[in-house]
Amino acid sequence: MVFDDDPTISTNVHLSAIAESIPGVVYQRIVSPDGDIRYTYISEGARDLFGVPPEEILKDPNALFDIFTPEYHATFREKLLTAARELTMWDVEASIITREGKRKYTHAIARPSQQEDGSVVFNGVILDATRSRQAEIMVQHLGRILDRSSNEVYVFNYDDLKFVQVNQSAVDNLQYTQDELISMTPMDLATDFGDDLLARFLEQLRSGKQNEISFETTHRRKDGTSYPVDVTLQISREQSPPCFVAIVQDISERKRAEDHIRRQASYDALTGLPNRTVFFDHMTMAIANSSRYGKNFAVLFVDLDRFKDVNDSLGHIIGDELLKKVGFRLKTSIRAIDTVARFGGDEFTIILPEITRGHDAAIIAEKILERLSTVFAIEDQELFIGASIGITVYPNDASDEITLLRNADMAMYKAKEEGRNTYRFFSPEMSAKATSRMQMEGDLRRALAGDELFLLYQPIVGISSGEVTGMEALVRWDHPQHGLISPDEFITLAEETGLIGPIGEWVLGAACRQANDWLSEGLSELKLSVNVSSRQLKHGLTGETIARQLEETGFPPASLTLEITESLFMGDSPEAIAWLGAIRELGISLSIDDFGTGFSSLSYLKNIPADFVKIDRSFIIGLTENPKDQAMVKAIVSLAHAMGFQTVVEGVETKEQLEFVKPLECGYIQGFYYSPPLSAVEFRQFLKDFKGL
Repeated sequence: MVFDDDPTISTNVHLSAIAESIPGVVYQRIVSPDGDIRYTYISEGARDLFGVPPEEILKDPNALFDIFTPEYHATFREKLLTAARELTMWDVEASIITREGKRKYTHAIARPSQQEDGSVVFNGVILDATRSRQAEIMVQHLGRILDRSSNEVYVFNYDDLKFVQVNQSAVDNLQYTQDELISMTPMDLATDFGDDLLARFLEQLRSGKQNEISFETTHRRKDGTSYPVDVTLQISREQSPPCFVAIVQDISERKRAEDHIRRQASYDALTGLPNRTVFFDHMTMAIANSSRYGKNFAVLFVDLDRFKDVNDSLGHIIGDELLKKVGFRLKTSIRAIDTVARFGGDEFTIILPEITRGHDAAIIAEKILERLSTVFAIEDQELFIGASIGITVYPNDASDEITLLRNADMAMYKAKEEGRNTYRFFSPEMSAKATSRMQMEGDLRRALAGDELFLLYQPIVGISSGEVTGMEALVRWDHPQHGLISPDEFITLAEETGLIGPIGEWVLGAACRQANDWLSEGLSELKLSVNVSSRQLKHGLTGETIARQLEETGFPPASLTLEITESLFMGDSPEAIAWLGAIRELGISLSIDDFGTGFSSLSYLKNIPADFVKIDRSFIIGLTENPKDQAMVKAIVSLAHAMGFQTVVEGVETKEQLEFVKPLECGYIQGFYYSPPLSAVEFRQFLKDFKGL
């Protein structure tokens, strides 16, 4: 019992003892004439109902505010002052959240009495109305569900489990009448729900261990068809006797969506074949089975030959149709126990379990090559492609999924190197080569970050002036262990790994800075040529990048020539066309490098805003002995002049070669006849010593 020590309020000890025995909270609250509100007595029931000690409430009447709803706070004071002024009964229901976090419903009743000093005393009780309110809510909720819910709702007996009430949705979905359903039980509807399991669920509800149980099952309609459902099972104890309530949702659409998502996660959307996730799962199972039963299996890596040509020339729609047909032919070329998956792009992978020897895999590979070599007819187009196949065998070649796949991939590349449209088995030598290549890639990354890359400069001489008019910057790599590495080796590697972008940017910046240094030393202004490959465009060498390099180095754009290969502008690439336009806007010259060695069409050539055509050294090597080379050089020079291009002849090494090209009015000469590529110091000295043609 808790008492206030205010002497103006008389408290009878016996009445207080009685108050403490009454369920709920007995309280006395005073509203003073000036509107002050305080409690002078509150029973121990406050601790149970509110979770708030009564002495805390006596000390601070606002202690209860944090458990009542904000709506209650907003109207409480005004309502209480009105009741005090009009001396009306205080009869209020309120929802609370106790300090323990439990939701309860309360019903407060208090009678007011006017005091001599003008204050009003409210003597009353606050009752716990939670159970009755929940019952009311349950009844209301159940009524709404039965009347409005699109879900099926079933009310069935506590003991014999017969339905006593069902809603219209249940009738519509199950195709039974109300009368037919009333005589049935949940077990008459569920197709995969045993008696024992339902009994355990119902017992958990009866014992109070759970208030609600949810599960999935399947309902059977009157016509015998079935559909998946989600069931929420509750018990209603407010009825007499208690009953069970089942709320049932048809989840057919959800299941279809889940199946669709599951299929998307497991199968390639284009070909319908398993994807790489499923492929790896099957390979893991193949390893487990092979380890258990001692049988081999093979992994095939299939890469289509010339598929990029189809995409580039005929478009991705034709390419996609081709991939679909390839997937079908692969699937129909293997056994039922085999797995074929689309690994990505135009790459497919195959698992051949339970093979006795590698020859068995070779037979399948030959069958695949034969089927893929047959014409594909797509939208009036007859397409011919082949494939390169790599084969690896478990456990001879490797014992884990990643290594097996890597081995098959290496073998596939070996097949491509050896002519395509064939297959190759993995060998340890391939792994050693791949390891060496990976080592070189790591070394090249470190070379770019360090000082291992350097530039050489080969002079370009004007035939008419006899003077050095420019130089080509050539990158070299001085490996700390292996010495000088051929550009043919590391440039190809750089293009394949994406390092060509940063290397190309470094070459451009270093060459421009060196050319500026020569200008500052008083040497004549020379044209600087730098090679650019199509791969560099894909790896960051944009017009903005080049403009930034020129701005940072201060090198004049008019003194820079970028040497591009024919492959850069094949296919009317929008990126290449935009890049060429940006270069021309900067005032940079363009030269078509290695002209005549590629596969470009003259229709492309006429649209390229180039200034120079560079005749490849392969035509110059046999120039004095081979009439065909002589005719080719004359034709290239004539074509270049007709189209307004200047010509640069590279690879001139002898006086006889020089004497042949002079009368052709070629503009410029480059080659060992004048000088090999030189270091910056050597090139400076060469300029000082050069006497002209």
